[in-house]
Amino acid sequence: MPTAFSKTYHLRFLRMNFDDRFVFKSIVSEKSGWAPYNKMILPFEGIEYLSDELRYFQWDLYLSKYLPSNFSPKNLVELVMRESQLVELPWNEDQPIGKLKKIDLSYSEHLIQIPNLCRAINIESINLRGCKSLAQVPSCFKKLDKLQLLDLTDCISLKDGIENLPMNIRKLRLGGTAIEVVPSSIGCLVDLEYLDLSGCKNLKHGIENLPLNIVDLRLSWTAIKSIVLIIWSLESLQIRFDVLQKSGRCTKYFDGYR
Repeated sequence: MPTAFSKTYHLRFLRMNFDDRFVFKSIVSEKSGWAPYNKMILPFEGIEYLSDELRYFQWDLYLSKYLPSNFSPKNLVELVMRESQLVELPWNEDQPIGKLKKIDLSYSEHLIQIPNLCRAINIESINLRGCKSLAQVPSCFKKLDKLQLLDLTDCISLKDGIENLPMNIRKLRLGGTAIEVVPSSIGCLVDLEYLDLSGCKNLKHGIENLPLNIVDLRLSWTAIKSIVLIIWSLESLQIRFDVLQKSGRCTKYFDGYR
């Protein structure tokens, strides 16, 4: 029922989680506009109201394309909507989202764009894994100074916007995306420690642009043919070498390494 939460004015915690769905990939049956799952009935048309007092909002398998347009995320700290039918979030650059720390919209295959998050000054983690319709990283990501983790694994349409990453990011997952080159701007990510590019089958160039501080690099199943390592620390070199050996796809060249 779309009006089910219409009187929950002071609701702060709402959780509709289906963890088994992401472990066992259970099948959701559909019948007459309703999708029963784990004995819960979820309306396709979504809901008309959400409390502006919400701090934590999780609704896996959310069936509507949109959240209520009158919902204000001013108090929201975590938003989790895995495998939703969302097309976009109804937020603009004026939305008060300063308390937001985590977004997880993983496997939302119809999500076509991310809203302007320039006011999400405290966001630390964004998970967009498996969002197959996303084509680029938005420019507003440059301003997310506290972002530590960005997961874009298996965003198979993602090709552009890698230059829009914030300098403070520590863990970046780009495996399975459509990127063809690592941009020179990635060399400015002085805090980046983990980078996963595995499964980027079109990736051929730009590996020389990586920052020196990476300690865990995944390159299996890319189109990269050779690796030139010029000024690497011994510890990070060993990790990279192990990863490349396992991939079996790269010829290794070491320049200036003793």
